Amino acid sequence: MKFRNPLNGYEESSTGSLSWLWCFLFGFIYFIVKGNFKHVLLYILFAVITGGISWFVYPFFVRGINDAKYLRTGWIPLTGTIEPPVINVNVVNNTTAQSNQE
Repeated sequence: MKFRNPLNGYEESSTGSLSWLWCFLFGFIYFIVKGNFKHVLLYILFAVITGGISWFVYPFFVRGINDAKYLRTGWIPLTGTIEPPVINVNVVNNTTAQSNQE
């Protein structure tokens, strides 16, 4: 899924088609590269608690984790099932014009 930063227009892809594989192979290092430091700590914590079993489960959730990170920080989704909100400027301008005439 691609996201756009509303402040500077920069576009970035949150995950690729093989992101689950990279997460499985490199573990918490994948989240360091992606800048998702909260999940670096959670990944290590879950691996210690479960004796490494979480290493096989966490990659299935990597796409949702990365998408949620971008949405939480205010990035606008460009592709996928989540659509950015649309503001109808004409409705806003018409109501403002009518209130100014009264």
